[in-house]
Amino acid sequence: MRNDTPDNNTSSTDDSLSFREIVLLLRSHFAEYRRKWLWVAGGGIQGGLSHGETDDYSYNIIRDPVPIHDLNATILHCLGINHERLTYRYQGRDFRLTDVQGNVVKDVLV
Repeated sequence: MRNDTPDNNTSSTDDSLSFREIVLLLRSHFAEYRRKWLWVAGGGIQGGLSHGETDDYSYNIIRDPVPIHDLNATILHCLGINHERLTYRYQGRDFRLTDVQGNVVKDVLV
């Protein structure tokens, strides 16, 4: 955005965003939770694979969705870590990164 008010008798441009523009960007950013993409090489992942598909507007997932817990479980599997045994203690309770529903996505593995 342009700041037309002189600052110290010189005109300058101000590239900062307004509060409204920031809110709109954040809303757009947090709407992205429905779909995501990831480029992975090596570690037991098949080469040249495209897993999943979105609609023509890239808004809705129409084939092979991968929840974030499954993505984490698959990455941990490729690192040689059992995601069901990886826990951390917080406020007296053991938590897993993949919660209770993470499953390894076998379709992307070699």
